[in-house]
This record gives sequence, structure tokens and C-alpha cells, in this order.
Amino acid sequence: MTIYYLKPEKTVNEIINTLHASVASMQYFETLDMICEKVEFNLDEAALLQRIKQLADD
Repeated sequence: MTIYYLKPEKTVNEIINTLHASVASMQYFETLDMICEKVEFNLDEAALLQRIKQLADD
């Protein structure tokens, strides 16, 4: 005997909440990018330095 399970679909509220979270995240990173540009700070370099620090600590 084979049993099939239906994949539950997201509710409208879940979809709306996901969209709100996505927009908020995009706005956060756009703002962060603008701030970094104003103070001449490079996020890619900072991430690389953080990774180097983590490797050095291990």
C-alpha cells in the first residue's frame, strides 16, 4: 500500500509576512550599504578580515 502526503501550501498571511521580511531585509542592506559608502568602509573587506580573525583564533 502506498501513502501519499499532500504538501501544505502557505497561507496568505505567511506569504505576506515573508514579503514584508524580504522588503525589510533589502531596506536594511541598502541603508547599510549607503552608510558604508559614506564612511568609505568596504563590507567585503570587513567580511574577509573577520574570516581571517576567526581562522587565527582557531
